[in-house]
Amino acid sequence: MKRTLLSTLVACLVLLASPASAQSWTKIEAQADVIPGSTYIITFTNDEGYYHTLLFEKDDEAYWLRSNSYFDKKYSTVESLVDNTTLFTIEQNQGTLYLYSQKEQKYLATITGSAAASKVQLVETPEEASPLTFERDNDVLELKLSDRYLQHQPAASDYRLYSKSTKKSKLNVLLYRYDTGDAPTTKTYTLSTDEDLSVSDVYGNVSFVRAFKDDYYNTLILPFKIEDYKSVFGINVSAYKLLKVNHNVITFKAVETNELKADTLYLLKGKFKPGPYEIKNVYIKDNSTEGIIKYTRGNITFHGLYKHKAVGQSSAFILWQESFYPCTNIPSLTVEPYKWYLTTTNPVESIPAKFTAPR
Repeated sequence: MKRTLLSTLVACLVLLASPASAQSWTKIEAQADVIPGSTYIITFTNDEGYYHTLLFEKDDEAYWLRSNSYFDKKYSTVESLVDNTTLFTIEQNQGTLYLYSQKEQKYLATITGSAAASKVQLVETPEEASPLTFERDNDVLELKLSDRYLQHQPAASDYRLYSKSTKKSKLNVLLYRYDTGDAPTTKTYTLSTDEDLSVSDVYGNVSFVRAFKDDYYNTLILPFKIEDYKSVFGINVSAYKLLKVNHNVITFKAVETNELKADTLYLLKGKFKPGPYEIKNVYIKDNSTEGIIKYTRGNITFHGLYKHKAVGQSSAFILWQESFYPCTNIPSLTVEPYKWYLTTTNPVESIPAKFTAPR
């Protein structure tokens, strides 16, 4: 199937009909944000936040993917790139996505051989082209053509296709979509202590359903990062993270910033806002093994949960006020998702916790 010239002209006319000041470009954070048939820009930013071009330069039958100099300060906005960079359409054919260059009126495809990392082909049909896919690495959305990661090489002022993603001396690219008013609504995922975690590798908003107890230490572990936990849980809430384990004494340190990291053990204490707790624009990734994230420090193993776990009549220790107590003599008890418990190789009646004061 060859893309029609008419559809290319329509995409270009939409841009020409809109003055630069009225254009709206949305950064793509997940594949769910991709609208097939829309116009896209691939770029990156330098340390000072300036955007960069992507242009094809022919070399025999292949093409370099060139950019302006890394230190160039010419383009301060995505809009300013429009007349100076390649405009792409992301096409969908039988459920597979492909990159289509509007100027060259061809699809992108990888090549083989010694130049596979530095050049691409431009082909006539999606059947000849390389599939476009996406991966997520924490806060970074990575673009792939076939099995190769698209990244920028600052020293050479060009884009490369690497067999594996690397952060050393390379920059991840950014993908922006031109909005015409039909952008998809960001999806909201409800995560609750009543239900096991059932989503992964998704980007969106979270409605977190959890009952916290005021003025007590509450265990917490989440499959996503929160940039400002106080704005989510309450200005009078303090977060603590693990500092050290000394035999059977655990010391927690007040978190010095407002950021909570994914898959990390925390204790929260204070006056909580009423839930549910709304967190915008996060990446949810289930990195657990069978619903459990484990950390071992000395003789103590911490078990963060993304699913319900029965711990009654077991070797688990659960938190009560400022100590952890064994579940050996408790007939029935279940620890809920997004909470954690611990075990120890030393049989003791309790494991005390110490805390450094918040700043």
